[in-house]
Amino acid sequence: MQPPSNLNDSPDRHAGDAEQSTLHTLNWKLFLVAVFMTAFSTVTLNEADSDLWGHVLYGKEFLRDGHIPMTSTWTFTAVGHPWVNHENLAEIMMAYADAWGGAAGLLLLKSMTTLLLLGVVMWRLLARKCHPVTVGTVLLVLGVAIAFHWHFRPQIFGYACFACMLALFDWVYSGWAGDWWLNLQTGEREQSDETTTDSKPNWWTHVASELPEYSPIRMKFLYLLIPLGIVWVNTHGSFAAGLCIAIAYLGLRSIETLSLWRWSGWGRVRRFMLMATGGVVATFFNPYGPKLLFWLTKSVFTPRPEINDWKPVFEYPDAAIGFWMMVGISVIALARSRRFDFTHTVLLALLAWQGASHIRHIVLFAVAWAFWMSYPIDTAIKAFIEDLKENSPQPLAPPPRNSPAFTYLLAGWMLFVGWSTWPRVTELRVNQGKYPVSAMQFIANNRLNGRMVITFNWAQYALGYFAATDMPSTVAIDGRLRTCYPQEVIDIYFDFILGSGTQQRYRSPNSPPLDPTRALTYESPELILISREQAESVAVLEQHRDDWALLYQDSLAQIWGRRDVFGNPESPRYFPEFNRQITNEPQEGYVSWPAMPVRTNVPVTQIVRAPE
Repeated sequence: MQPPSNLNDSPDRHAGDAEQSTLHTLNWKLFLVAVFMTAFSTVTLNEADSDLWGHVLYGKEFLRDGHIPMTSTWTFTAVGHPWVNHENLAEIMMAYADAWGGAAGLLLLKSMTTLLLLGVVMWRLLARKCHPVTVGTVLLVLGVAIAFHWHFRPQIFGYACFACMLALFDWVYSGWAGDWWLNLQTGEREQSDETTTDSKPNWWTHVASELPEYSPIRMKFLYLLIPLGIVWVNTHGSFAAGLCIAIAYLGLRSIETLSLWRWSGWGRVRRFMLMATGGVVATFFNPYGPKLLFWLTKSVFTPRPEINDWKPVFEYPDAAIGFWMMVGISVIALARSRRFDFTHTVLLALLAWQGASHIRHIVLFAVAWAFWMSYPIDTAIKAFIEDLKENSPQPLAPPPRNSPAFTYLLAGWMLFVGWSTWPRVTELRVNQGKYPVSAMQFIANNRLNGRMVITFNWAQYALGYFAATDMPSTVAIDGRLRTCYPQEVIDIYFDFILGSGTQQRYRSPNSPPLDPTRALTYESPELILISREQAESVAVLEQHRDDWALLYQDSLAQIWGRRDVFGNPESPRYFPEFNRQITNEPQEGYVSWPAMPVRTNVPVTQIVRAPE
C-alpha cells in the first residue's frame, strides 16, 4: 500500500479530527454547564431577609383562615387601616414551602426561581446560536448584577416573571430582534443595503434588504401575557414596571411595523394593541381590583429617600459593580458591532436611567440587558474571532479547550462550584450580628409581651416569634410600611429611628413637626426593642430614663420597659433588677432559620400579660 501523498490527508489525521471535533463539542457543553453553575452560585445567598418571617407568616395565615385580611394586623398603631397586600401569591408559595420543608423548602423554592430566570435567558441565547463565549459573558455579568438584590423576597418572583415576559417577546419576535427595522423614508420602502466605506453597516441609515419575519402563529402566543400578568399582579408590585415595559415594547414594535409595511401594517398594529390591552385587563384580577392600581400609582409617586432600595447607584459602589460592567460591555459591543435595535435601544436606555436612579431597578435593567444586548455582544465576539483568524500570519494553534486537560479543568471547576454552593442551598442562616437573636431569647425566657416598638428591620422577625408562641403582642410598625400604615404613623417612628439628622426624609404634610420623642407615648407602648446602632433612638431613651427602664442589653440590642409598669415595685408587672441582663456581650455567628427562641427553665419572676 502506497503511503498518502499528503500526510495531512492520512486516515490517522481524519480520525484525529473526528476525535478532536467530539472533544470540542463536549468541552463547549461542559463550558456552558460550568458557566451556568457559576452564575447560579453567584446569586445563591442564604442569609434570611428581614421580611422573610412576615412573608411566611402572612401566607400561613391565609392558608389557615382561607381569606385575605383587608385591614392591618399585628399592630397597635394602625388598627383598622386598609392593608393592600400586593404579594399574596408569593407569600402563599413561601408558606407552602416552609410547611413542606422548613428552611430547606424555602431554599428550594428560591433556587427554582433562580434557575427559571437564568434558564430562560440561556434558552434564548442558545436558540439564537450565540457563541458560547457570549453565553458565558452574559450569564456571568447577569449573575453579578442581580446578586446584591436577590434576597428571598417576593420581588424575585417578579423578576422571574419579567424574564419570562422578555423570553416570550424574544421568541415571538425572533426574526426582528437585534436589527434596525425603522425606515423613515417616504414613499415605498427601498430594498437597499447601504454600507459605509469600510464595508460595515451604518446603523443609522441601514435598512435590511428583507422584511422581518412575521409569524401569525407566534404572534398569537402574545396572549400568554394575560395569564402571566395575573400571576405577576398577585406576586409583587413590580408588575407595574413590567406592564409599562410590555406596552412600550409593543408600541415601539408597532412603530417599526408601520415604517416597514406602511398602511398595510395597521391590522398587525391593532393586534399588538389588543394584546397590550389584555395585559392591562389582567392586572384587575387581584383581590382589590382597580383599587390596587390606584394605590400603587399613588405609592410610586410618593418619595421614599429613607429607603435604601430607592437610592441612586452612585451611593452604593458595591451594588453598582454589575451596573457599570453592563454599561462598559455595552459601549464596547455597540462600537464594535454597530448592531442596533430601535425597540431595544430605547427601552434599555430608559431602564439604565431607572437603574442609575434607584438601585432596586438595576435587576430589571440587568435582565433586559441579558436578552437584548446579547445581540451586539454576540456579533462583536464573532467578528473578533474572525478577525483573529484572518489577520493571523499563520494558522492559529488549537486552543487549550481542544485538549483533554481542558475537559478535566472544567470538570474540576464544576465540582468546586457544586461543593461551595451546596451549603448555601441547604442551610438558611440568621446572622446574630444583624438580628436580635439573644434579645428575643430574653423576651421568651421572661415571657415579655405587650405593645412593642421594635426596630423597623426586626419587627417581622418578632412577629414570627409572636405567632409561633401564640403571644398576644403587637408592634408599632413593621416592614409592610405604606401597604399597611398611614404616612403619619410612619413619620412618628422614622422620626424616632432617624432623629433630626441630615438624612433625606419624606414626611406627610399632615404630620406635626419632627419629634423623635413622640414614639415613646403614641398609643401607649409598653416595651421598646431597638438596635444600639441607632444612636438617635438610644440617645432619646437615655434622656427619658425617668419614664423608661433598661431591662436588657448586649452589643447589638436594648430592651426598654415603661418604668411605671416594669420599674415600679408596686406594679403587678414589676421586673426586678436582679432579673435584668445588662451586658456588652458580642453578638456573632449564625443560627439556623427561623431562629425562634427556645423556652428554657429560667425562673420567671413575673409573667407579663398583654392588656385587654
